[in-house]
Amino acid sequence: MFLIQTDGKDKYCYAVANTSLSKHTLKICDQCGRTIATPQYTSDIPRLELDGGKVFPDLLRYCGSGDRLFLISEQALDLFEKHKVSGYTSYQPVDIEPFFKRGKHLPSPTYYSLSISGRIDLDLSAMHLKRKRLCSLCGQFDWNRMRIHPFILDQSSWSGTDICLLSSFPGFKICSERFVEIIRSYSLSGFDFEPLHSTGDGKTD
Repeated sequence: MFLIQTDGKDKYCYAVANTSLSKHTLKICDQCGRTIATPQYTSDIPRLELDGGKVFPDLLRYCGSGDRLFLISEQALDLFEKHKVSGYTSYQPVDIEPFFKRGKHLPSPTYYSLSISGRIDLDLSAMHLKRKRLCSLCGQFDWNRMRIHPFILDQSSWSGTDICLLSSFPGFKICSERFVEIIRSYSLSGFDFEPLHSTGDGKTD
């Protein structure tokens, strides 16, 4: 399995904000006293503000607040559909705000946000990692240490899909070797991959 990362080359543009995010609603958990922040949007369709280079990659990095969007080009989506990539339930086109570089408008391609349903989690025992002070009401918890890496995945928690969210850290996306092969065989841009160790097979795949 692999951690999906974005290629940070200077030539690529990236999304700095979802301007449909209006605010975060804050409330205090009645049980543990932690703050629960819920993003509020003016539209169901993300509207993205871009920055960075002039090249539009197939995987568009998102650096803004709110939901951690997984943004791919129309070319990438077509290939995912063609090869029956598993692990997402739906997708929707996003709006891109006008993007200017040195006063020149750069027309952007169509991007889509994937709703990822696949799941995999860490092998906490193998990582000597523990959840502390887990709240049964809001689900928040603390880790027993600050340093989390390197990740070790628990294969028994894997949904078997090509794309997954890392359950303990949903902002991280995990993928299968098959997914990596598809990306590389079509030279899709903006993707980078970090191989991860897994328990159950004793190897990195």
